[in-house]
Amino acid sequence: MKKIISSILFFFLICLIIFAQDAMTILGENGNVGIGTENPVEKLEVSGNARINGEIQASYNGEVRSIMPFLVPIGTILPFAGPAVNIPEGWLLCDGSSLVIEEYRELYDVIGMSWGFGGTTFRVPDLRGQFMRGVDHETGMDPDADARHSLYNGGASGNAVGSFQNDAFQGHYHHFTRNYRSTADDHDSETDTLTGGGGRNDLVAGPINGTHGVVRVSTETRGKNAYVNFIIKY
Repeated sequence: MKKIISSILFFFLICLIIFAQDAMTILGENGNVGIGTENPVEKLEVSGNARINGEIQASYNGEVRSIMPFLVPIGTILPFAGPAVNIPEGWLLCDGSSLVIEEYRELYDVIGMSWGFGGTTFRVPDLRGQFMRGVDHETGMDPDADARHSLYNGGASGNAVGSFQNDAFQGHYHHFTRNYRSTADDHDSETDTLTGGGGRNDLVAGPINGTHGVVRVSTETRGKNAYVNFIIKY
């Protein structure tokens, strides 16, 4: 990392020497360089805005590479508030697309076959309509971790990155009071327990509007949500 930082500083220094000589101050005592300031206290200190047209590269372990992976790691997933047509350069929509390994080698080296694999191709995550969840890592926070499945062929299953899980409703109990007439003048009540997520048609007519508001019924169990596009860095 120190080599990377040193290379970046050297790159900035060369650019500044070429394009900003009039605004540069070099202190001979400590070798500090200042742009827009006469008293730099750091090795490189810039007062004002800086602009670079092009990619910044650095030498690391004898290999020249872009510094972008160190700023935003390849494989990072972010929510993007714009439409898919506005996804910035260097990012892909998480739509399960199949990519050629050799064309996206750096991304493949990070995510591998986790989201799907086809020999010479691999898939980016397909997060359309999905919520993301942290891997359980044997903590027991996801009691059904081992039953998770892959969405595409060759993808991960079980307690691993890339596995999927269907929506579900936790098993629970319903308590109810059943009133019945044993004789013409005798009224009794009895409390029973129903097991499971639903009830018997003869006892439960349907959702009840209670003190907590109108019951919303749909084809899935979900929390309030807002749509975004999930994108992945490559």
